[in-house]
Order: sequence, then structure tokens, then C-alpha cells
Amino acid sequence: MPNLVPVIEGLYSYLTGDSTFNTAIGGSASSAGRLYYSLAPKGTSFPYATFQVISNTDALAPMAQEAYSSTIQISIFETYEAGPRACLDINDKLRARLNRETFSITGATMMAATMAIERGPMHVDESYMQAVDYLVRGFAS
Repeated sequence: MPNLVPVIEGLYSYLTGDSTFNTAIGGSASSAGRLYYSLAPKGTSFPYATFQVISNTDALAPMAQEAYSSTIQISIFETYEAGPRACLDINDKLRARLNRETFSITGATMMAATMAIERGPMHVDESYMQAVDYLVRGFAS
């Protein structure tokens, strides 16, 4: 099964490299926004997003080239005061960057993402959270 590290690092770079999505999660032209793998640090300012690998399979095991199919969950967090619409607005920017897009990253010759499931926004601990799963497929380089 291909190594997931390039996928995780590449996805982070790809998402924070988009000025619209990156700005929506607190970034700027010179700094990455608040996108974290798995968990955000305690006390992180809103809005922010986390992502994690939900599942990973060897997509083409009998083929000569290593391929993978991973489900990545991205969770968007916003303040209770900002309301659920703020989560939906950030998700719109994420969807424009990732859904039905093909892109390349270091360690993979090609990646393609498709939205699988959207949940929320839901009220969680004085904030709102929306979770979105993307199916990401690619070939190891």
C-alpha cells in the first residue's frame, strides 16, 4: 500500500495554497491558515479546520503501479456567534477547491477528489462544526 505521508502533506499544501479557502480559515498571503491534521491545538482561534484519514485502501492491488483510494474527513469549526451559515460559507470555499478536482502533489503522480458525504453544521461545545468526507484517489510516484 502506498505511503500516506505525501498525501497528507500534499493535501495540506494544496488546501492552504488556495487564497480563498486559506483566508477563510485565518490565513494570509504569507501564512497558512488554521488547518490541522487530526486535532487542533487547545485554544485555537476560530474559524479553523481539521482533516484526517478515515480509510485507506490499496485501490489497484493487482496492478504494477501503486494506487490508493483514501477517504479524508475535513471538519470546519466556527463560533456559535458566527452561526451555522459561517460553516457553510467556508465549506463552499472548500468545495470549490477540492470537489471534482484533479491535481498533483509531491509523492503522487495524480490525485482526484470527490465529495462523498456532508454532515452539519451541528452545534458542538459552544461552536458549530461541519464535517465533509472526500474520496481521494491517486497513484504513487
